Amino acid sequence: MVLSESFKLARIAKNLTQTELAKLIGCTKQTISDIERGYRPPSAKIVKAMAECTGCSADEILGVEKKGEDENERNYQEIFKNMDLEKAFSLIVPPENFWLVDGKNIVAKFFEKRHDDVLKSIRNLDCSEEFSLRNFAESTYKDDRGKKQPCYYMTRDGFVFLAMGYRGKKAAKFKELYIRRFNEMERFIRTLVLTRKEFPLLTENIKLLHDHPKPYHFSNECDMINRIVTGMSAKQFRQANGIEKGKSIRPYLSDAQIQMMETLQKVDVGLLVSVPDFEQRKRYLEWYKMKLEEKATGVVA
Repeated sequence: MVLSESFKLARIAKNLTQTELAKLIGCTKQTISDIERGYRPPSAKIVKAMAECTGCSADEILGVEKKGEDENERNYQEIFKNMDLEKAFSLIVPPENFWLVDGKNIVAKFFEKRHDDVLKSIRNLDCSEEFSLRNFAESTYKDDRGKKQPCYYMTRDGFVFLAMGYRGKKAAKFKELYIRRFNEMERFIRTLVLTRKEFPLLTENIKLLHDHPKPYHFSNECDMINRIVTGMSAKQFRQANGIEKGKSIRPYLSDAQIQMMETLQKVDVGLLVSVPDFEQRKRYLEWYKMKLEEKATGVVA
């Protein structure tokens, strides 16, 4: 179940209005409305207060589906063994709500630490009070003997903050993978900014076509148009003309080249939807450029 739906159901089950719930847990009615509409996830502080005033568990409020212990164990053993950051984040922190569930199992097993040591680490973090309230919520779970034991719920930011303080091979591997993902995101943003500047129409259309666009979705399309017009990629054009890395090549193009690029970009916007094959789009654009040049010069190739 989606977090926004489970949060709303927990409120309705107690016959509380958004205003009444806001007063009980110490936030604004707008905050409750935003959470229930899926505009924002609840902070750890809100989840804890919600659990206390409704009697629901944090799992119920967060919409966490209960899986069999064996299935959970297999899932976690796989990601711990392979240190697959992508799978780890998708299991530990569902992308739709950014919540880490059941910290008592995940952090301890992920970094091969004792559960009580993990609790101690969380309580001794040198983060600000605001960060702690937004990203950590103390809770309880029942052990094998049915006795209540302390544990924590935390956000992805809380998990990463905690993990960055650990040492050892697994912690080092996690940090390396996280840095790699950070660098990938930085490259993606840089590519997106540059592409938006050079090819604004294409940028928006690519974002519509791909739920999770990668840097190459933008760079491949832009380089195709650059190659058709200038005979080389933007990178090669910079190297050939002594242009600084990352700088726009537009100021170094002729008026005719700029006009051709803008025209082909508009054509490619339509082709992206109707012609998904990259090579076929390239052939269409090369043909269209040839026809425009024939029309301009009066010379048929």
